[in-house]
Amino acid sequence: MYLGNTDIELLQLAAWCKNLPSDMTKSIASRTFDSTRIKLLDQAGLLNVTENEKSVRLREGGWRLLDYLGSGYHKDSSYRSAYERRVESSWILLTFWRAGYNVFGSALVDLAPIRAYASSMAARRNAARGGDIWGGAVFWGLGRHGNTVSSCYYFTGNEKMLLGYRSEKILLDKAAAVLGTKSAMIFAGKGSKGSGYGRMAKVLRKTKAVKAPAAGEKFTLTDIYHNAMTPIHLLECSDEGALQLLIMAQDDYRKRLCNIVFRGYDTPPVGITSADGALHVSQTEIVPCLLAVDMDISRIGRVIRQTTSAGYTLIVIACLPKQEAALKILFGDDIAKYVIVQEKNIIEAFGVIRLYEPAPGPYLDCKGGIIDAANLPVRRKMGKQAHRKAEGSQE
Repeated sequence: MYLGNTDIELLQLAAWCKNLPSDMTKSIASRTFDSTRIKLLDQAGLLNVTENEKSVRLREGGWRLLDYLGSGYHKDSSYRSAYERRVESSWILLTFWRAGYNVFGSALVDLAPIRAYASSMAARRNAARGGDIWGGAVFWGLGRHGNTVSSCYYFTGNEKMLLGYRSEKILLDKAAAVLGTKSAMIFAGKGSKGSGYGRMAKVLRKTKAVKAPAAGEKFTLTDIYHNAMTPIHLLECSDEGALQLLIMAQDDYRKRLCNIVFRGYDTPPVGITSADGALHVSQTEIVPCLLAVDMDISRIGRVIRQTTSAGYTLIVIACLPKQEAALKILFGDDIAKYVIVQEKNIIEAFGVIRLYEPAPGPYLDCKGGIIDAANLPVRRKMGKQAHRKAEGSQE
């Protein structure tokens, strides 16, 4: 069995993230995470599905192979973050990876490209000697999409988590100032049955926003959504979410896509300043229109409020297919009419843009040779006690 580019990329992701979710293929349809291939890499002594079958980790043979290839990453003697946090961080990182972003960043300088992501776990790992460069912030990572840098939070399962919004915002704004970008927040989640958008929307809709005691200055993510001025984007950790990120990284994506979806649209109506424009439905009637593919729920809510206050009874909102149900949960469909952005609309606006896949074919080492897994040491069978000692148990 020759190792391909997809195999090496999977090993690199496992090395960087430490724990990849074992159910990746349920949300991300990449051949990189083919379960049959993972089993073969396990047999070759390179990967391991943990005993609880919840994550995929790199074996010692995998570390040695990556080191030989010159693409090895820091191997922790002990983990500095909880197991659940590592899996959650992996989901966010994999979504950016699927969108073609550079995800192997660990410092602000790595966010100079317009498509980049740096996980806080990697930053803290690599800054062990120099201190915590994130200044104690709890976000899972920073993502650079176009002219915006966003702090990312894994929302699903962490709805009751309290964090200091002011300190998080201060650090986020400092990062944006260094990079010369705008700032925003991303609430990400895999969700149940592949519907991360819907699950997050239900929580934000049903959960009562109550400000935490002033002395602690702590807020839940729901509190932040209802009260903060920072733009907040929902992001499903899936191919749909990756497409959202891919669109958000395109130059002037709002105007370019609006030109296609809302053909002949005009400037926003008076009093609805946050809308993208207005549609002429007749010679005397216009309705505001808004592009929602970036799932900026702060802006969407603001536009709907402005629409109601200005006396309009209809607004047209354009979104991706899996986003529609979530938007209806959050904002209803009393005055909002939702239209789906089709693949042909995206192609017309930006040309052909594809989710990332490693190049097909065998991986070539620095000498131009291919790597045969048959020549790699095969792991020996061992009992549970020896297995735990060799690999470390992940409960």
